Amino acid sequence: MVDDHDTRYSPLMRREEHEGWRNLCDAAANEKDPDKFMELVEVLNRVLDQKEARLWQQRADRQGAT
Repeated sequence: MVDDHDTRYSPLMRREEHEGWRNLCDAAANEKDPDKFMELVEVLNRVLDQKEARLWQQRADRQGAT
């Protein structure tokens, strides 16, 4: 479990988001079937891309509000 005060993780990343992509990483790391592995990696990439897009949007919104 991630401590809210753990400095290894971005303060912008909610605990649920971290646990979600972390679970995908664990599943991919343990997957033996190459097709299922690739499917998990594709989902993980989409999740992280969406998170990155939200962070960039938040940054743009903050800069626009200044």
